[in-house]
Amino acid sequence: MFQDLIRRAKSGESSAIEELLMPFLPALNAFVRSRMSKGIVRRESSEDVVQSVCREVIGDLHSVRAEDEAGFRSWLFGVVHNKLRSKESFHRAAKRDVGNELRGSLGGADPEDVLLAYGAATTPSRDAAAQEEIARIEAAFEHLSDDHSDVLRLVAIAGLTYSEAGRVLGRSEDAVRQLVHRARAKLATLLD
Repeated sequence: MFQDLIRRAKSGESSAIEELLMPFLPALNAFVRSRMSKGIVRRESSEDVVQSVCREVIGDLHSVRAEDEAGFRSWLFGVVHNKLRSKESFHRAAKRDVGNELRGSLGGADPEDVLLAYGAATTPSRDAAAQEEIARIEAAFEHLSDDHSDVLRLVAIAGLTYSEAGRVLGRSEDAVRQLVHRARAKLATLLD
């Protein structure tokens, strides 16, 4: 089933491309939002970055070797991870340094979708509370080390396995497992 979907998407069938990417959009948005630095959010919205990644993914579907959804998810979030590292380097260049700018708003993202991707639940009538919770989680992520925030984004938000996250981060599965444990403990402390 999934191999057929990938084959159809690679052939350029728009409905297959949509079916392939749509389930990942809430997690992609949450991943991008949590990974973008304060200053970059002032220059680019998370939706623009997600859209850019989706365009890049669509243009690069021929290189996907995944045979199942988990493999595709791993490849997709690897692409996102690398794109965000490139954007960070670009915006941190001396003439474009955004280090001291303030973080923007949700940029039009549906707060419920973002919060659901973070693992919490809300209802449409609780958008304000959801926005506050998102801000609290994002603020806690800003206080995590890069290693801790990267591994939590890949495992908890993107849904990658320890092995898949290890491939993206260049670490062993056991190292990722230990890092996730320490990162979750640190995040829990920050959220309390």
